[in-house]
Amino acid sequence: MIYRASVGSRSPRDSHRLYDGMIIDKRDPWLRTHWPPWEFGCNCDLENCSAKKAATLGTVKPMSDPEDVKVESESGFAFDPAHAFGEFDLSLIKDAGDRARAAEGLQREFACKISEDGLVASTPKEDETQKLQFVDRRPGPKVQKAVKALEASVERVDFYGMPEDAAPLVREASEQIARRAKEYGLHFSYVGTNDHSSTRTPLSPNTVFEALGPDEKTGRMELIFNAGIFADPGQLREGLGRSERNGFHPAGCNTIAAYVDHEISHFLFTIAKMDEDEDFMRTMRQLKAQQDLVRESISSYAVRYTVKDDVSFAQEVLAECFMSVKQRPFFPPKKHKEIVKMLENRLKRSILKQKEKK
Repeated sequence: MIYRASVGSRSPRDSHRLYDGMIIDKRDPWLRTHWPPWEFGCNCDLENCSAKKAATLGTVKPMSDPEDVKVESESGFAFDPAHAFGEFDLSLIKDAGDRARAAEGLQREFACKISEDGLVASTPKEDETQKLQFVDRRPGPKVQKAVKALEASVERVDFYGMPEDAAPLVREASEQIARRAKEYGLHFSYVGTNDHSSTRTPLSPNTVFEALGPDEKTGRMELIFNAGIFADPGQLREGLGRSERNGFHPAGCNTIAAYVDHEISHFLFTIAKMDEDEDFMRTMRQLKAQQDLVRESISSYAVRYTVKDDVSFAQEVLAECFMSVKQRPFFPPKKHKEIVKMLENRLKRSILKQKEKK
């Protein structure tokens, strides 16, 4: 194997850069303490390499004596895949906060049992087949069936980690995504849970979805589901209802479909270049100066953005207005429809320009 230090990082740690390009025998005990990630935030990787290729690249690292192998990470963290279903000595992790987070992750991902003192994590003693169910988080048949609607409009769909109980909510979201994709000619690069998105950016515990893109160079668009929130469908539905009742989001916007529309509007805002539409931005600036009107006619969520720049405010107002607009009695009447109409007119003009270029 070839050690690759901090893949994608401009400034890898010296202790990791030291091993970049090193050729290692897969049986080397050294890997017990240096198998990536062997430190928090480690982006190193191991590249498979045949013995024939290794001979052309350089000298293979001499095998380490098992007794000489030591943990080198600053925190004391190490991951040994050969003994992943044994015990984890958490006492090696020096920082109490890091140790607690590691214990929580082992419990969540591998159903490990944590000792009372929090220093040892052990995996269940059942047979290997039963242990694997804690690791295999591929979507079940109900979730797979629920995302069928996405096949025509999404390049890659991956609902890794999504529980079967969430299938009805996933179906509602998928159908709305497919509906909007067909309506506006959208094509997504990725739709699924955060685990397998391109960025794997951690989501806030209160974030249902996250829209990423479109990328300026590639046009890549991703719509990320927070599997942690979907893990409890009942609580999620209650949360949506509560947000509507207290005015955080507009009246009628208590569905997953409405939240999908909110995120999709961010894509449309960018595609239509709404920040370049003088009439639209003038309307947004006038609205921004009237917090009470924003609260009454849109939502308290939108009010939070009156202190932001004009474009950020405009993006969120449009998103709130785009959330299932037919369901809501706004004050003043039809104001939200006027805002969405500006978007649709702009999109039509953009599409016509693209056709003319072709």
